[in-house]
Amino acid sequence: MTARPMPPHGSEGRYKGSKTRPACKCDTCLRGRRHAQTRRALIRLHGGSSLVPRDQLMPHLTKLLDSGMSQQTIARQAGVAQTTVSYLVRGKVSSTQLANARRLLAVEPHTFDDAAWQPAYRTVRRVRALYAAGHGPETIADLAKVDVSSIPVLAAARWVRVRPRVAHGIRTAYDTLAGVAGTSAKARYRARKSGWPDPTWWEDMGGLDDPDAPDHVDATDKPLTAPQLAAARAADIQHLARFGIPTHEIAARVGVTPEYVRAQLRGHRVPGQPRTRLQEAA
Repeated sequence: MTARPMPPHGSEGRYKGSKTRPACKCDTCLRGRRHAQTRRALIRLHGGSSLVPRDQLMPHLTKLLDSGMSQQTIARQAGVAQTTVSYLVRGKVSSTQLANARRLLAVEPHTFDDAAWQPAYRTVRRVRALYAAGHGPETIADLAKVDVSSIPVLAAARWVRVRPRVAHGIRTAYDTLAGVAGTSAKARYRARKSGWPDPTWWEDMGGLDDPDAPDHVDATDKPLTAPQLAAARAADIQHLARFGIPTHEIAARVGVTPEYVRAQLRGHRVPGQPRTRLQEAA
């Protein structure tokens, strides 16, 4: 639960105190208390009210919640106690103070801070775009500083929300890799088969962080056939082998077995695999 920030001297909140902070009776707070009482009296004199009905706030609160913001995030952005938001949402109160209402109404949807769990769609789109660019889970996880097992889960959009650390890490990996051609034929094939747009598409179309933007594109070409996929893998193996990368690491990056890599490097195919050789892929 998020505690309300300490009110400044001269405010009625600082004068009253709470269960977690002592009341302050200094001259500044006494003066603030008198001013608050005067404002309420003037509002009542003109037929108004210092309370705002819950029904007037709920459409805006619903919009904030629908954008993926949690009650804690809304409270932090508004500078009010989390219980203020919770009681309004749950209907435990029928109104709230005018000052609280103004703070809540000033909060914009999709406003997240570094402490907030965030909707996963932004992170999912970045992972999928990196797949489309040919970057596999190991490469993405290494730059994002997250566990490699979380990358396929994100690509499959199994999480509705993600931790700030994960969202920030994937954003960092995306900013680094978006303009670089990857070497994972398996990742590229997965993206193409699923219709996931690559970073260039997002750059041209915009809306990477827009919740209403499409997550898929219509494939203008047919998915890679088995021989085409094998040729792409062979090219990837040849490219990685030039840098002296061990066979088992090449196999992990390309998504095949070490035996398949050795057979390709010898110029032979593995039984049961597509009839593709390095020479044919060159």
